[in-house]
Amino acid sequence: MRSTSPRGCVRGFGGGFLLAASVYDLLVAHGLHTTVWPTVTVLLVGLAAVL
Repeated sequence: MRSTSPRGCVRGFGGGFLLAASVYDLLVAHGLHTTVWPTVTVLLVGLAAVL
């Protein structure tokens, strides 16, 4: 069993924050009654680049 390092915790928190921000962005786009697919495309490409 490996111990959790502070660097791993920060990395996990950062990844979780990016995913949560993406979900929030999708909810805002859906709430504005706009087409969600351009937002989904941009978020998928951006998350793939960052993560």
